[in-house]
Amino acid sequence: MRVTFSRLAAVALPLLLAGCRAHPSLGRPEAPFTITVRNQGADIHQLEVDYPNASFGRDALASGASFNYPPKLIGSGPVKVTFNDNTGKSHTATGPVVQEGMRKNLVISIGEDEGIVFQALPDQSS
Repeated sequence: MRVTFSRLAAVALPLLLAGCRAHPSLGRPEAPFTITVRNQGADIHQLEVDYPNASFGRDALASGASFNYPPKLIGSGPVKVTFNDNTGKSHTATGPVVQEGMRKNLVISIGEDEGIVFQALPDQSS
């Protein structure tokens, strides 16, 4: 009996893909960690959110706008937010320490006075 590469691939590939999992769930869905940024003040520019080993941002965030970002946490460390207001003045705040595997969501609210409030919300999927 002669096995060709195409026959071997036709059998092996579905078996490999069926067993491939990035994160085993152990019977429960994995809750992602999400950072939500809410701008409750005037328009802001050059928004950057730094977290352990990475960062994300937006060129601008309009007044009243918000967005969610699901970072992949590697390691632990504080969250830091930096942005410029309409006059070009830079604002920076350091928030709570986040760590790999945590199951909370973090809301960062930027107020009318450019004040920054960090609020950790417990995981809602438990």
